[in-house]
Amino acid sequence: MVNKLLADMDFASIISESVAQTQTGSEFLNKYKSWLMANESTCGLVNKFLAEGRQYNYDNGVMAVMEKVADFIQLNKTSWALSSVCESLKAGKSSYNFLNQPAIAQVEKLLENDEETVNKYIKAGALKNVMYVTEFRNVAKQVFHNTPMVESSADFVMVRPISLVESCGDGYLFEVAGKVIKIAADGTISEGSWNDVSNTFRVVSSLLESNICSFDETSEGLTVKYNNVEYQINEAGKIVKLTSQEEKEMTVEELRENNRLMTMAANPRFRNQMAQVLEAIALTCENFDKIAKMDNTGIYTTKSDRFLVVNEGTNMYATLLASNHIGLWTINTNVVEALETIKKNTRVSLSEKFNEQVKAVVEQTSAEDKAKIEAELKEARVQGIKERIEALREQYKDNPTMLAVLSEAAQNLQTAEE
Repeated sequence: MVNKLLADMDFASIISESVAQTQTGSEFLNKYKSWLMANESTCGLVNKFLAEGRQYNYDNGVMAVMEKVADFIQLNKTSWALSSVCESLKAGKSSYNFLNQPAIAQVEKLLENDEETVNKYIKAGALKNVMYVTEFRNVAKQVFHNTPMVESSADFVMVRPISLVESCGDGYLFEVAGKVIKIAADGTISEGSWNDVSNTFRVVSSLLESNICSFDETSEGLTVKYNNVEYQINEAGKIVKLTSQEEKEMTVEELRENNRLMTMAANPRFRNQMAQVLEAIALTCENFDKIAKMDNTGIYTTKSDRFLVVNEGTNMYATLLASNHIGLWTINTNVVEALETIKKNTRVSLSEKFNEQVKAVVEQTSAEDKAKIEAELKEARVQGIKERIEALREQYKDNPTMLAVLSEAAQNLQTAEE
């Protein structure tokens, strides 16, 4: 049976057209290109690609492919989960496989439909006859929002935002996801206020956050598409205006004069809005040397959550932006504690990604503190063993042999303590 999802994704074409920017990234992609030359793509192969690919987050070429694949899965998350389960069960060696075959056949029939229809049919009871298969039952629960599916660390896509950076006291401010973030000179992270920033910051931020503005990683420039006109900004003070008829390089002064003429000729109903957007483009060009990709910040998106992480030295700020299963949360502490909170709330582990910062936090812990922690852990362990022995004594109070064994164990414990 042809897997409709894999055919629609066309993973082989995505991989064959991909281009990495580093040698290690190229080796990673070439491994999959070689495999797909002689083999068909599978859900398992795609899932493995996402799992391995996160190690190459420094390569924008690899991340572009990752994002494309992850976006497809996100749009078909229920169908993809069911298809992955069917594939895994077929490949399994379990003695219960003969029971799974009718369930697999029923689910595969369901997967001939699009994502919206699949979800609708599940809500109408399409999986009620296959609920004896744990994996299918978990997917059904996800659709009914009883419990979210377990996320793996391979299931996130991370995007680094761009922002205008503005000085503030001994630190600097930038904007991400509608929030003003302040980084102090000592690395302390805090939420700033829109009252702390200039009007230029507000105007430029509104443009950078809009869907008419995009950042070109290759040229590290900005492209703004507005009213069928494309504006390319690659250098402060200069802008290239592109239309289907002309390509013209202008200074900011020339751009503003052009904006004035365009606004005068505009429909009065939209004149103010047009003036605001065109001036935002001019201001962005003037301040282009203050716009940067925030390498210390990431917006993470999984199947269930979208959250923000800002990291500076051993400090980390993280906050939930959106979720389908948990209330809003924010953490602002050292890297170790923040990563634990993120993992608890999103089921995503970022420990490897921030490995160096984690090591730095651990090294900051004094020898005295470490000794204190180790002593507390030992005390808790010994106390736990004592309680277990007492419980066993009660359980075997009528069995002399077992009591003798317990007495010897208790004696050994006392000797170890001394």
